[in-house]
Order: sequence, then C-alpha cells, then structure tokens
Amino acid sequence: MVVNLCLILFQSFPENILVISSGLVLTGLRPRLPKIIIIAAITSVISHIVRALPLAPGLHIILQFPVLVMLVTCFYKLNITYAILASSIGVIGITLCEMILNPILSLVTGIPIKEVLKDPFWRFVFPIPEFILMAILVYFLFRKRITLFDVQEFENLEHVENHE
Repeated sequence: MVVNLCLILFQSFPENILVISSGLVLTGLRPRLPKIIIIAAITSVISHIVRALPLAPGLHIILQFPVLVMLVTCFYKLNITYAILASSIGVIGITLCEMILNPILSLVTGIPIKEVLKDPFWRFVFPIPEFILMAILVYFLFRKRITLFDVQEFENLEHVENHE
C-alpha cells in the first residue's frame, strides 16, 4: 500500500503533470497549475487502478487516454478535437523521452529495464532525469512560445471564416 501510494505521488503524478503541461504548451494553451494538479491527481489514481488490472502491456493507455481527454476537455473548456490533440502530443512527448532516456540510464547504471520495473526503488529513481529534462523542455517551450499547433490561432481563423 505504501509503495503504491509512493508510486502514485512520485512517479505517476509528476509524469501526468508533464504530459498535460507539454501537450497544452505545444498546442499554444497556457497551463494553469491548479487545473493541471487536479487533472494529474485524478489521472494518477485512475492510472494506478488501470495498471493493477491484468491487461496486456500497453493496453492500459487505451483505457487511460479517454479519461485524460475528458478531463482536459472539461477543465480547459476545449472542444474534443483540441483536447485529443493536446493529450496526444503530451503522451507522445513523454513516451519519446522515455524511449530515449531509459536505454541510456540502463547503460549508465548497468541495470536492465526489466529489473527497474520490478524494483520499487528503481521505479522511483529512474524517471527523475526524464522528469527534469521534460520540465526544463516544457518551461523553455512555454517561455519561447514554441508550439506545434496553436489551437487559439486556429480557432480565430475558423471564427473569421465563419463570419465571411
């Protein structure tokens, strides 16, 4: 129980904050900390419940993703398409970061990924560099106003086209 709570607080919660923040920033939306904390808390608990189910690896994301989209839609008052876009970008970003950093960390530490997944201590420690890198990247993207797809610009364009 204590290990599960620690995994939710120190692994799932920060990861969800980064997923949500990166997705919002890269779609030109301003992340609001109170909203992000609430969404991350809810998705972290749901993630823990879903991951406890006897599902094939990777299948849990199919169950978790609609919840994330729904929460982003509700809290940011976005249409479903933009919420899917922001959520997808965030999930893809964190996945790419994991795919790049985990093999490097495994090589540097000499600890195989399978061992990391089995040991609660390493499950806490291994994501730290990933979280730091993602947080720096999200902050940089936010400060420089770098986006992949600016939802607000697109909505303004749609609004202008509808009035012509």
